[in-house]
Amino acid sequence: LETGVVDELDRSIDVLEVSSRTASALRRNDIQTIAELVSQTASLLSRNPGIADGALQEIRSALAKLNLKLKGD
Repeated sequence: LETGVVDELDRSIDVLEVSSRTASALRRNDIQTIAELVSQTASLLSRNPGIADGALQEIRSALAKLNLKLKGD
């Protein structure tokens, strides 16, 4: 991976443009960095409390702005 991509993956999920509710749900499920987030599939994420279809859409949209996506997308 290019250095810029690696740096981006090491960043906190707090830099994502998602609602505070979605960010809190990610943190409650021990997802702290963008790398941890993109290693998840939508199916795995949706099993977590607080991460329903709306949150998944938010997450996908925020990742797309960084040219990233969830595993398997």
